[in-house]
Amino acid sequence: MDLSECMKKGFIRKCSKNQELIASLREMAEIKEETVRQAELTERNVSAYLSMGYDSLREIMEAVWQKNRFYAGKGINK
Repeated sequence: MDLSECMKKGFIRKCSKNQELIASLREMAEIKEETVRQAELTERNVSAYLSMGYDSLREIMEAVWQKNRFYAGKGINK
């Protein structure tokens, strides 16, 4: 699926660039990544840290989308 098809289907939309949001997303992603890197992983806590690592990547992607004036998130089809 290409970008224009995603826009037609309502998965993403154009938006204005928000530098404060971009900075906030990057900062939170860095904090989560740092936390995961410093963690002592065990069989019991690995799923929590895996989830935090995924959240970090998602926030980085969201910052890249925002930098390029796109939004993809909850309520996009409304």
